[in-house]
Amino acid sequence: SVQSGDRLVSINKKKIKPEEYSADGAMVYMRSCLEDDGVLNVTTEDPHGQDILINVTVIKPRPAMSYEDLGLVVWNWPFLCVKEIKDDSIFQHTALKETDQIAAINDIDCQKMREKAFAKCVRELPTEITITVIRRKHRYTGSFT
Repeated sequence: SVQSGDRLVSINKKKIKPEEYSADGAMVYMRSCLEDDGVLNVTTEDPHGQDILINVTVIKPRPAMSYEDLGLVVWNWPFLCVKEIKDDSIFQHTALKETDQIAAINDIDCQKMREKAFAKCVRELPTEITITVIRRKHRYTGSFT
């Protein structure tokens, strides 16, 4: 989740400069992205932190979509992580990357969740899915891989 002091980096892969939007203006732009594109991809950073949190929101085109239909494969390594994003996935054009650690889905803590529980959770969500992931900063290079 976004914390006080975090900096907005991008909305739907559009880089945001600090002077470009006020907080209210950014919220208006986020709502319009979600309504127009059906996807909301917000990236923030903590300028003083080591890792980043990314929230990705998608709308299921069909509420009855199964976990397999979404095209997102997760596994425990040792935490619940993104293993694969298939080419036809609704997550394909989001900020999710393989090896991202899944922290939450619709504010449900995934810290101790296994793959089957995640699949069940995704199936039971009606339309909107928000996944919060932790992207670890590489300890030697300082980059995010």
